[in-house]
Amino acid sequence: MATAAAPAAAAGLAGELGTGQSDFGGVGIMQTPTARMAPEGTMSVSWSRTQPYRRYNVFFQPTAWFEGGFRYVEVENREFAAAGDGRPNLDKGFDMKLRLLQETRYRPQLALGFRDVGGTTLFGGEYLAASKRWYDLDVTLGLGWGYLGNQSDVDSPFGWVAERFDERPRRAGGDQGGEFALDALFRGPMALFGGVEWQTPWQPLVLQLEVEGNDYANEPQNNTQEQDSRVNLGARLALTDNLELHAGWQRGNTAMAGVTWNVDLAGLSQVKRNPPPADINAPPREDWAAVSRELEENAGIAVSRITRQGRDITVTGEPVTYPSLMHSEIRAGRILNAQADEEVERFRFRWENRGLGLREGVHSRPALTAAVGSAERARARG
Repeated sequence: MATAAAPAAAAGLAGELGTGQSDFGGVGIMQTPTARMAPEGTMSVSWSRTQPYRRYNVFFQPTAWFEGGFRYVEVENREFAAAGDGRPNLDKGFDMKLRLLQETRYRPQLALGFRDVGGTTLFGGEYLAASKRWYDLDVTLGLGWGYLGNQSDVDSPFGWVAERFDERPRRAGGDQGGEFALDALFRGPMALFGGVEWQTPWQPLVLQLEVEGNDYANEPQNNTQEQDSRVNLGARLALTDNLELHAGWQRGNTAMAGVTWNVDLAGLSQVKRNPPPADINAPPREDWAAVSRELEENAGIAVSRITRQGRDITVTGEPVTYPSLMHSEIRAGRILNAQADEEVERFRFRWENRGLGLREGVHSRPALTAAVGSAERARARG
């Protein structure tokens, strides 16, 4: 009674493990990137402030293996000299990240990334990151160059190829930006970075801890910042399926705040084609294989298995259509109610992403049918 699993949909990212936008934009923790990618078709718009920087970011996931985006960084304590009116300096930059290996049961996901590679490169850096999930933890370890490598934990491994790799140019990419800083890539010493995200038992909340590779002693425009600790602490809180707040304590002495809004561009054209919910009192389907097909077509669950244990029916699968997992579960409950015998009291939904557990939802059958009936009576009354 199983069907093949499908990729997860690009929606409902707020509060989900490993999907948050970093302070710089792009999927990451706070100051550090990860090897994670957003679902294909996602656009993420975010803002963050960590004094003296305000960052305005727009990032896209056009394919499953490529992330790209741009940002403007407002430097509060440096003047925008070209304007001559005392306004803060404004810097623009372009980032991209390439997935090299996809995560499996035993192997981490691996990605190669470039930060501020197409701007003035004031915050330019390159990195190699590996991310692995264990239950409610998502762990990342990486190596960074440039802005991500200023702690200089390790000498450049490319120094044996040519001495020029031992030193990194102070400026690249042109004074006005817009040029790719090829002459700076992977040059200079490296630093280790990494972190962990924990999906708390309260679904909307994700807690974060990271160790960053920047030392804040070589900030652009001689804007050195005091750093009391390399360890940053933070949290992400989902307000809706796609709106998320960020907060943190960075450098051991500085507060961070931010907000992210995710848009499922791939699903916008599908809104009007969503089928109506199934009749909760429909006659049983011909078999459980038919149930699996309807769960995918109507409830947006690519089912890997359906099991019965005692008075529980458990559906294990991946989300493929709807932004809200709860929305899928209610739709699925209608279908299961019509199929299950009278002894079944609970419907369980074990959500996965490429075989890795995401969360589990449990619904009392009597409560679900009562809620659906009440909603339908309210609609009938207009």
